[in-house]
Amino acid sequence: MADETKPDPGEVEANTQSVWEKSFEQLSSEFESFKSLIKDHLDRQIEQNRFKDETIDRLQKIVNEYEKGFIEKIREPLLMDIIFFKDSFDKFKDKFEESADTLIKEINMFDEELEEVLYANGITLVESDTDFYNREIQLVKKKIPTNQIEEDKRVAKILKKGYIMDNKILRKEEIAILVFEENPPLI
Repeated sequence: MADETKPDPGEVEANTQSVWEKSFEQLSSEFESFKSLIKDHLDRQIEQNRFKDETIDRLQKIVNEYEKGFIEKIREPLLMDIIFFKDSFDKFKDKFEESADTLIKEINMFDEELEEVLYANGITLVESDTDFYNREIQLVKKKIPTNQIEEDKRVAKILKKGYIMDNKILRKEEIAILVFEENPPLI
């Protein structure tokens, strides 16, 4: 006689397989949910990191622009003062051109040092590729009449040197030019 309290071996196997299939389906479903949660979390993290990177880039650009402008605002007036001092020094040098050789040597050495300071700060002289007036880099301060038309607008003398820094004209070269007049006044 069979024990009625014991399940049939085929029934046990079917029940075990059924439980196993349900557990596998449930585990698979939970794994997919977990995978979806991780993916959502990673997507949010990637988006946050992208936003942080963009913010850092924007702030870095702002800081760089600020630093560049700030340094230029401090540096440019100081360099302009040095240029004006150099102008005064050039006039002083011209007045003592015929003095003792020792004094002239010292003055020339001091002048070279000033030019080195300017050069070390990225300041170079304005240089024209022509002997005639160029409004882009020169400023006319004095006009000298001439009766020769081919001399019209020729630079007669450089009164003050012009200076450039970072491809920007700090000061145009100040010049005296010849101006054609048919009957110039006698000087």
